[in-house]
Amino acid sequence: KLRVSVGWSLWRMVYSVIAVVLYYFLRESNDAAAAMHGEELRREDMRRDNAEARLQVMQAQIEPHFLFNTLAQVERLYEDDPAQAGNMLDALISYLRAAMPMMRDTSSTVGREIELARAYLDIVRLRLGERLSVAIEAPPGADDIRMPPMMLLPLIDHAIVRGLEPASGASAGAGAIRIHTD
Repeated sequence: KLRVSVGWSLWRMVYSVIAVVLYYFLRESNDAAAAMHGEELRREDMRRDNAEARLQVMQAQIEPHFLFNTLAQVERLYEDDPAQAGNMLDALISYLRAAMPMMRDTSSTVGREIELARAYLDIVRLRLGERLSVAIEAPPGADDIRMPPMMLLPLIDHAIVRGLEPASGASAGAGAIRIHTD
């Protein structure tokens, strides 16, 4: 009988050691999985921060260029056509009212971006006159759809610079900007 109980105690001890080792490896495995998950979340945060930084750089590039060009145009217009200069200044004020509240935002809506695009295009139309036609179509309910800020203006600016502004020595062309959301 003594032998059986020593053997039984030995088996209990082996099972206990196996259970402790398994528990240790399971805990280590769970800790490693949690660490990998945390690292993935950190990488995703870094990707989001990087995308936001790129958007802010685009915004920072567009805003001063557009603002200085518009102010220079207003200055020139005051010499030739003060009424048109006043209209452009009013359009610039409308644009700034639309743009200022969201300059530091990292998220926007289709409605706010279209409002900003309209204000921007009003200024461009005053500058380009009849050479530019604009059509903006957005179905009801699209205004509240989330989107990154300042996505439309770089596209519009690129279309105007590449499609309407005359190259050196070339005559100015006419064109249309059409913004359509589904």
